[in-house]
Amino acid sequence: MEVVLYIIASILCLLGMVTVIRAIVYALFTTDWEKSLCHIVCLKNDSAEMVLRDAVEQINWNRVGKNNEIIAVDMGLSSMGKDICKVICRDYDVDFCSVDELNQKLKDKFL
Repeated sequence: MEVVLYIIASILCLLGMVTVIRAIVYALFTTDWEKSLCHIVCLKNDSAEMVLRDAVEQINWNRVGKNNEIIAVDMGLSSMGKDICKVICRDYDVDFCSVDELNQKLKDKFL
């Protein structure tokens, strides 16, 4: 039983060290432009909720930059899918727009 606990503790220690090393390397080798990224997520079918939640979790997990933003683009969602995605966008501070509004949103953010 002690051997199993030792193996589990060793694995957790290794994961912790990898996380610390990753954070140090990221802090040393990151330039200013990498700290502000905009991710565009196209939502077009029944799996839109999962795609949107996946994008949010990837941003939260990776922590690629300080000012990460997600723009969710409606590319033909049903009315129920659109309502669900709008609720998720409101909860996670994600911009939701149609294809026609995307150009203006990008201009507002970057110009």
